[in-house]
Amino acid sequence: MTATAATGLWTTTAKASPQSGGTFRIAQHDGNTSDTHDPGTYLSQGSIQLAHTHRAYLTKIETDQTLGGDVASEWDAAADATEWTFNLIPNATFLSGGKVTGADVVASMNHHRGEDSKSAAKALLDGVDEIVDNGDSVTFKLSAPNADLPWIMPDYHLTIQKAQPDGSVDWASGDGCGPYRLVENEFGV
Repeated sequence: MTATAATGLWTTTAKASPQSGGTFRIAQHDGNTSDTHDPGTYLSQGSIQLAHTHRAYLTKIETDQTLGGDVASEWDAAADATEWTFNLIPNATFLSGGKVTGADVVASMNHHRGEDSKSAAKALLDGVDEIVDNGDSVTFKLSAPNADLPWIMPDYHLTIQKAQPDGSVDWASGDGCGPYRLVENEFGV
């Protein structure tokens, strides 16, 4: 192939338009048979990337490295940065059905907190004294100022999951409120 012909290949513009629906399949290395849907134990690239397909976070880091909303539409802090309130997107829903609520966010964050937590994200939330469910928003009350709290929320462990009546989360189901529905997954395969 000549350089002239190759250059012509590089300048061809794709005319395809995005279409809704379809199937997304991925095969990836670095999965382990010990991986689970428990976000507190995410370790391998396989489980981390899988989480980003079917689960969501309060905030996200945009492609231009700015902070954007994921399940939260906006957030603000008290003047001393010891309280942060995150307003939830009104139409955020779980893939299994049901609106994402403040109770879901509280249960999701509490999954990583507490004396018995084995979560790898436990240290990220150590300064959180209380998380208050305001219905369509949540307020994090901190033991000390933290201007970076919204930047901590996209940590790959801090997924938003559906709360159970006892205040826990149903992490084992693989349910989430992300952009894709998880239909089938075999950890380590």
